[in-house]
Amino acid sequence: MISKEERYGNTVIVMISDTGIGHRVHNTVNQDAIDFFMQDEDYAFVISDGVGSCRLADVGAKAAVKAVGEVFQNLENETEESDMQDIIDRIINEWFKQIRDERPEECCATLKTVIKKKNKLMLFSIGDGLLIVTSEGMNVIAPSSDDLFANQTICLGPSVRKSDFWSHEFALDTYVNYTVFLCSDGVGNGIQEGRESELVNEIEKDVSIDDLQGELEGLVQSIADVSIDDRTVGVIKYDRKNA
Repeated sequence: MISKEERYGNTVIVMISDTGIGHRVHNTVNQDAIDFFMQDEDYAFVISDGVGSCRLADVGAKAAVKAVGEVFQNLENETEESDMQDIIDRIINEWFKQIRDERPEECCATLKTVIKKKNKLMLFSIGDGLLIVTSEGMNVIAPSSDDLFANQTICLGPSVRKSDFWSHEFALDTYVNYTVFLCSDGVGNGIQEGRESELVNEIEKDVSIDDLQGELEGLVQSIADVSIDDRTVGVIKYDRKNA
């Protein structure tokens, strides 16, 4: 298990990834990728899960994470704001650029990302896994269709379209706490169906920033009993009490 914590003022970020038993037995790599990019008070948080049936699934997932990082840095260097559809288009184009000479059909991957610009969160999702934001009783959860994804039509791949993405803009109040929760389906499938938002609300209200990393490590370990897939989760917890 790889577990990492970063702190920036009132914000704590925890990223955890554990290779599934299915990949350990066959001595294959973890096909999940996760990263956090920050500039001043803005950030991008991204998780990607390579499609297991694709030969270069791990390459596709890493390319997705790098693509979001590149798009975020470009957005930070621009004076004019980009709309959500333009950002999706940039992510897709950058993903194709990042996989370089590899065949896109061998690099298929999901993507969950949150980009913070000033006082708003821009949420983007394609494929399975979870993306949830909670803030003092307000919840936003990205839809996920396992049936569609099983056909590999809804993911970053050779025929991906902007319309395949779900997106949402979430206005932030810097005086109000919030929590961002991202995970691959290896974690999502181990959470009781219908309890996803409740779990994130509990993290927001009941888990201190000092206990967050340990709580998430425990979650990942507990899910190992029911999931042989790679398990990756990331949480951002903003807590003004730490000012």
